[in-house]
Amino acid sequence: MPSIDAYAGQPFVFQVVFLDPLTGVPVPVTNVNVTAFYYDTGTGARIMVLTSQPMNPVTPPDPSRYTYVTTLNPAIPDGTPLYVEYRGTDVLLNVLVQTDLLNVHVFPSDLGLRARFLP
Repeated sequence: MPSIDAYAGQPFVFQVVFLDPLTGVPVPVTNVNVTAFYYDTGTGARIMVLTSQPMNPVTPPDPSRYTYVTTLNPAIPDGTPLYVEYRGTDVLLNVLVQTDLLNVHVFPSDLGLRARFLP
């Protein structure tokens, strides 16, 4: 699964489309939520970033596509893989899970620019 770049302390749009695993056709779902976490490199503990946050349907409506906007915690260490799980319920009450992997970076506040005064 390819990873997506995200920046700690910056807004990020989580997006998902639920697809039938056999046909690849979009599947209408309800009760959609997103959970995101990473592992502490020192202790191995699972650190929750989002816990079952309800997602919003896209506009115009498409019953298989959802989004959630949040600002990522600025304390997430640079280079941290952020694991994302999207969950939704189909018409047969099956819980469908889609996953993503984000590469979290620290966004430099000054973009590397430095002021110098010339004589």
